[in-house]
Amino acid sequence: MRAFLRLGLLLVLANVASYSQIFLSVTQGEVTSGLTNGGALTVTAPALSQPVDFMVSVTYAGPGVLRFSGAPRLAGSSDFRNGSSTPADTTLASGQSVAVPVRFLASTAGIASAQLSWAYSETLVETQVARTGAIVVRMNGLAPSIDLGYSFSLDGNFNLLPMTDGVLPFPPTPINSTTSAEMTLLNRGTGPVEIASIAVTGGAFTMTNRSLLPATLGTGTALRFQVRFQPRTNGSQQGVLTVRYGNGQTHQVTLRGEAIASYLQYQFQTGTDAPAAIAPNSLVSMPATPVGQRASATIQFTNTSPFDISIPSIAVSGTGWAIADLPFTPLTMSPDSSQFFTVSFAPTQPGVALGRLRIGSDTFELRGEAQGSQLQYRYFVSDREVPLSAGGTITFPNSTIEETSNIIVSVTNNGTSAASILTVSVPGATGSGFSVASFPPLPFSLAPRETFRFNLRFKPVTPGATTGTLRINTDQFTLYGAADQLPDFPEFTVQGPQTTQAFEQPRIALVLSKAYPVSVRGTLALAVESDGYAVDPSTQFSTGGRNVTFTIPAGSLRATFSNGIQEIRFQTGSVAGNFLITAAFSTTAGTPITTDSTRALRIGFSQTAPRLVSGGVSGRSPNSLSLELIGITTTRSLTKLTVRVKPRAGYQIANAEYTQDLSGPSMLWFYSMASMGYGGQFVATLPLQLSSSGNGTPGTDLVQAIESITVTFQNERGSSDPMTVSVQ
Repeated sequence: MRAFLRLGLLLVLANVASYSQIFLSVTQGEVTSGLTNGGALTVTAPALSQPVDFMVSVTYAGPGVLRFSGAPRLAGSSDFRNGSSTPADTTLASGQSVAVPVRFLASTAGIASAQLSWAYSETLVETQVARTGAIVVRMNGLAPSIDLGYSFSLDGNFNLLPMTDGVLPFPPTPINSTTSAEMTLLNRGTGPVEIASIAVTGGAFTMTNRSLLPATLGTGTALRFQVRFQPRTNGSQQGVLTVRYGNGQTHQVTLRGEAIASYLQYQFQTGTDAPAAIAPNSLVSMPATPVGQRASATIQFTNTSPFDISIPSIAVSGTGWAIADLPFTPLTMSPDSSQFFTVSFAPTQPGVALGRLRIGSDTFELRGEAQGSQLQYRYFVSDREVPLSAGGTITFPNSTIEETSNIIVSVTNNGTSAASILTVSVPGATGSGFSVASFPPLPFSLAPRETFRFNLRFKPVTPGATTGTLRINTDQFTLYGAADQLPDFPEFTVQGPQTTQAFEQPRIALVLSKAYPVSVRGTLALAVESDGYAVDPSTQFSTGGRNVTFTIPAGSLRATFSNGIQEIRFQTGSVAGNFLITAAFSTTAGTPITTDSTRALRIGFSQTAPRLVSGGVSGRSPNSLSLELIGITTTRSLTKLTVRVKPRAGYQIANAEYTQDLSGPSMLWFYSMASMGYGGQFVATLPLQLSSSGNGTPGTDLVQAIESITVTFQNERGSSDPMTVSVQ
């Protein structure tokens, strides 16, 4: 069987070797590719009416002679044509070729199909046997078709632009606003096209959202971008949009736009005056208005465009300017519709007040003249003039106690009418050292451009900084003076116990060795040196926190805390260690006071054996019992647990006493983050499981055999007092 198969294969190979060999290829430009007889060839035109020339070559490699009778024939779409004449009768010996030139000239964007055929006969040299056949090549022609169009959001209509002499008309657009045209390049053809570049010229026209170029636009795909019209000046504007394709074609479109002042028409009316037309970017003036009074005007605006207009917001800026009776925004106005609102001017000081009004994208400059008096302040110190405004600060040179400093204060009326000076005073001057002198009897009138002066004095009565207030009519100024060289601060003592225990509240006091002539404020700080890895968060002053403020009035010896008390308590907590209480001082103005004393109160809190606070039964069943015990261990550690079970009369309990090592569980708890909020306090739950010796009756309540349970905890400092929990 294997020999038969091999023999058949050899016979077939021998037969194949006797057939002719005809090879086809196509050449377009410098690119040549092979074809099969009867196969298909696809040709893509760069554009409509742009020819593509290519050659279909036939090469004979057989053992005879190949003769073509007649010329090759093209059937199908007329877009395919013979490029030039081909000899009607052609003979090819082995190794010879003949080329058939073809031209594809796309007339439509659809697929153009044609077939090239050329009949032949082949005569074999050895046998002189003649065979006939035909060369057949099917051809498909593709071509792109580009449309350029645009649409505006105002109407949403899509409009096509011609390849030449196209015009894109933008709707009238207000100055400094933007109208965008959504541009679309769509390939409706059957072949791809390359978009080489897109450019926009013209000062008011720009392009946005354009893809990276060059880019290939495939069949049925689109490229989108925006052309924006944003005029800065009034009148007609023109630009050019140019789209260049890889095939050499160009779409050139003229961009045209008209810049207008606004889509809206405005009218401005004050009081009973006739309405006056106003335009965006113009100056709108209000009537002269006295300080403290209000002038109002009505602004009406009408949509004069043929489409709906959206007003996102209406706002005003500038001191003294306000708007009222506003329509709800965002506001949509239909053609010929109108709206109105009120703009008001309420000046607070004389002079010219400017503002700005914005209605959508339209802006107006506002101007109002305020009538009234306006006081300007200055003061002179060390031959130097210092400008001063209401609410400002007058600073005296540093002095010593009992030394008087003088400052001259100048007041000038820069307004348009006389000012009445009703008050010149230093409220609360007693004890501050500030006073005024040398001004005319009050009240008096200060004419426009007139000035008056007075003396301001500072004679400090206490060292350090002193502040006060100067009042001229309703204007107030801060007065600041300072006296040098605070006296040395006396020795002091923080008084309290030397030792304490858990959850005590010792009293703390601070006493000076001698009275100080200046009022002092200070802070006691409580620091904790813990012996147990953590600090009990309940360790704090009775007022809360580990810092407490106090005052020492001038001439006093003892610190006074809140509510006028002269002692403050603090909570010791439940963790052994040391408490360190320190004091810091400053003047009432906040100047730190340096002390030579480094005294601090150290209070010891010794480690003790555990102490049980409470205990009880937390759960029970016929054969189990659970105890909950609450206690304190100042070392934040437990080493041992002892449990003694006392039976009721008539019962016996084996193993009535047992102990348990608590070192491991204790370390896990007291070194955990969860324990930090409890200090040395702990809650222990003891589950007890009971079983009978075998003589009990099933279902018996074994817990009834227990009268009480006594528990003892130990740490490194000893054992707690036993706590007995009654079970029955």
